[in-house]
Amino acid sequence: MKKLSDSSIYDRSLQKLVFKMEYSEKRANVVLGKLNRELDKIDRRSKMNKLIMFTTSLAVVSMFFLLFIGQITGKLNIMNLSNPLGVQNSFEKLGSQASKRPLNKIEKKVEQGFNTGIGAPPVTIGQNIINNIDWTVSSTFPHDIYTIRGIQDKIGFIDSHYTSGVPNKYMWHFWDSIPRGDLSVVAINEKSLKISPALMHDDNYVWTTSHVGPNYTLPSNMKFNEPGKWALLIYIGDEYIDTIVVDVK
Repeated sequence: MKKLSDSSIYDRSLQKLVFKMEYSEKRANVVLGKLNRELDKIDRRSKMNKLIMFTTSLAVVSMFFLLFIGQITGKLNIMNLSNPLGVQNSFEKLGSQASKRPLNKIEKKVEQGFNTGIGAPPVTIGQNIINNIDWTVSSTFPHDIYTIRGIQDKIGFIDSHYTSGVPNKYMWHFWDSIPRGDLSVVAINEKSLKISPALMHDDNYVWTTSHVGPNYTLPSNMKFNEPGKWALLIYIGDEYIDTIVVDVK
């Protein structure tokens, strides 16, 4: 076998070293390329997360802004609502210093009826409703085995005795296209024209009682605090339905 010279051995070693360096450089480039691609992915995800956070923050700010605008608008609407009787939400008396218009006879009588300890009625009572009350006692009509006092085919309650200062039970009946909602009864005395509650709950006066359900009947207790004719203004929810007049002994 031919013996290699020292220079040949050196050249081969140098070639191997150069080859290894070139191979290592290629591997390093491959690894560096992968690293750059991963960094690009991370950068894109970071930008996307920032965009999502910005969009979410913008949506939250917009929602609170809309709620704020809604509250301001609602307060303005409440302040501008017409109130035929001039009854203020703070239950201040009619004819206060805020109103320079003198009270008419009906409004003065209505004002006196608010001294009930439970505040003003939760419904809007139109002045025209009070002015147009027909003080004729409402008629009765038969229904099943009962005698109903009220407006036939519309609204009424099982007729009973009406004695001042004595609570009694009354079963309400509703017909026609009566809406569903809480029943409110506003009682007005013919002589004094005072507005008073008539419904009772646990021996206390209330303006509103239970929800009128799908069976269109509703039990209640009522008491009238003085004798005479009483007009019962009937509301379901915020809607005025009709008036029933009874004669209390």
